[in-house]
Amino acid sequence: PPVAPAAVEAVPELAEPGAARCLGGDAFGRAPVARWEPPETARLEQIQQWKKLKAQSDAAIRGFARGGKELRAFVSDQVDRLRLARHNLFCGLAPPGRRVA
Repeated sequence: PPVAPAAVEAVPELAEPGAARCLGGDAFGRAPVARWEPPETARLEQIQQWKKLKAQSDAAIRGFARGGKELRAFVSDQVDRLRLARHNLFCGLAPPGRRVA
């Protein structure tokens, strides 16, 4: 049977809708999320929300009971969710020129 994605909180809404850096693809140019840290200029609320989402995702991956293709698909889904959350929380603080569609 198919495996349901981890119960991760809903992805946050876009922090700065309409900000130029928030349009046109991933503001962080697909930089890996595994060890990514929020910018120092981010609001405390954003930083805490990111850390909570990242910890939930890490725990879900560690607790995933299957391997092989199912594990790869599950990890890929978690990475996609984290990339979207990172973009929505911090796109206005992304370095210029990193955007990738």
